[in-house]
Amino acid sequence: MGSAFFFKNIMAHNWAVFDLVRSNKNEKTIPLIIDREIVWKIINSIRTPHNYTYLLLIYTCGLRAGEALRLAPKDIDSKRMVVRVVMSKGKRTREVPLPQFTLDMLRKYWATHRNPNFIFPAVGQNMKGGPTAIKHMLLGSIQDVLRKACHDLKLMQKIKPHTFRHCYATHLLDAGVNIRMVQLFLGHANIMTTCIYLLVSKNGMSQAVKVVADIFGGKNA
Repeated sequence: MGSAFFFKNIMAHNWAVFDLVRSNKNEKTIPLIIDREIVWKIINSIRTPHNYTYLLLIYTCGLRAGEALRLAPKDIDSKRMVVRVVMSKGKRTREVPLPQFTLDMLRKYWATHRNPNFIFPAVGQNMKGGPTAIKHMLLGSIQDVLRKACHDLKLMQKIKPHTFRHCYATHLLDAGVNIRMVQLFLGHANIMTTCIYLLVSKNGMSQAVKVVADIFGGKNA
C-alpha cells in the first residue's frame, strides 16, 4: 500500500468514532444491556395485556417509549410486515420490520378495546375507557409494573422501558445486522449515535476486526 493511497483513502476518513469511544468510557453514557433470555423472562412475567404488549413492541421493534405510546392502528402494515413510526423530531417517519409474533399480540390486544386512534389507549379502572379514550396510556404506570417485575425476578439493574430499545439495537448487532440498518431502524439521524452500541455488542470487536482486515488486508494499492 503506497503512501499516496494511505493519505488519500485512510487519513481522509472521518475518524470521529475514536473520539466517541474515548468520550463514552464513562459508565453513565454506556447503555445498560441485558441478555436476551433475561429480556424474555421479564416480558413474559408481565401479566397485564397492555403492559406486556407494550414492552414486547419496544423490544422487538426498537421503538422509543413515546413512539410506542403514540402508535395508531393505521401505523401497522401487516401486508408488508412493517411498523410505520412517526418520529417527534421534524415529524419524520421510518419503517421498522414487524415480527409475526408481535403482530399477533398487537392484534390480540387491540381487539380488546378497538380504539380507532391508539394501540395503547388510556386505561381506566377495571380496564374500562379504552375504546373511547382520547389519549394514550401513561408511561408511569408501565414503569411501575416493570419495576415490580424486576424486583420479583431479583434483578438488581435499573431497567426501564428504554432499556429494551438498547437491547434491541445491541442484539441486532450481535446477530450480524449491518450497523447502517440498525441506524435506520432506530431512527438515528447520525450513525455516531448508533456506534455507542458497538461498545457493548458481543460482536462489536469482531466487526471492527473485519473492517480493519478489509482495509488493511495486505493487498497493494
